[in-house]
Amino acid sequence: MSDPRTTPFKGRAQAPRRIVQPVVDLWREPGGPRDSQLLWGERFTPFLAEDNFIYGRTDCGYFGWVDGEALGEWHSASHWISARGSFLYAAADLKSAVLARLPFAARLKCGRNVKGFMATDGGFVFTNHAQTAPAADFVAVAEMLVGVPYLWGGRSDLGLDCSGLVQLALQAAGHDAPRDSDMQEHLGAPAKGEAQRGDLVFWKGHVGILLDAETLLHANAHSMCVSIEPLAEAEARIAANKGGSVTCRRRMD
Repeated sequence: MSDPRTTPFKGRAQAPRRIVQPVVDLWREPGGPRDSQLLWGERFTPFLAEDNFIYGRTDCGYFGWVDGEALGEWHSASHWISARGSFLYAAADLKSAVLARLPFAARLKCGRNVKGFMATDGGFVFTNHAQTAPAADFVAVAEMLVGVPYLWGGRSDLGLDCSGLVQLALQAAGHDAPRDSDMQEHLGAPAKGEAQRGDLVFWKGHVGILLDAETLLHANAHSMCVSIEPLAEAEARIAANKGGSVTCRRRMD
């Protein structure tokens, strides 16, 4: 049986479009439950239009519906927002009007540098908030997001779920990563030997990142945010809440 998350139910791939709003919900059905989110500048490939809703595929191969107003003409990006959020200004001046709040990992096509700002999609962004190279360490990216509120289907610095955190951190560091925790169980290779920093720890329906052999970082509905806690405490609580025991550990190459 095909997986509706990764298999189109109808339509054919059309020319790609670009997300032109800061954070956009991806729905299982038009206006329905939020399955994920897309960020400014990301690519979305339409398959089908229904009223003002567009069904299509994200870059990680995940299918769903978005509001058609969130899509604009496609062009590739040169930079991504590496700060935990930034702003799109009307001019190269920090006192100028703010046109939009840009989330972490938003993608931009940047041009000339003007007084510490770069010209970009319809405005200016602070030069030091954007970069071209991937982050050096996905674990450090995840640490930067500690305190972000928990949000089912969330995939931005405004709200994250467990697999959204893992995907966002890995993608920022240049790794391809699927959206959901059951898909992420196939990332990297089995983690052999002692647990170490960067290991991905999985339960049924949940995933976290080890900061060391005894410390877990994860977006969770217990603290309702991205938090850090002893791995043993998380294991005991998840088991007590009928979430079972750890199913596997994976290690990125």
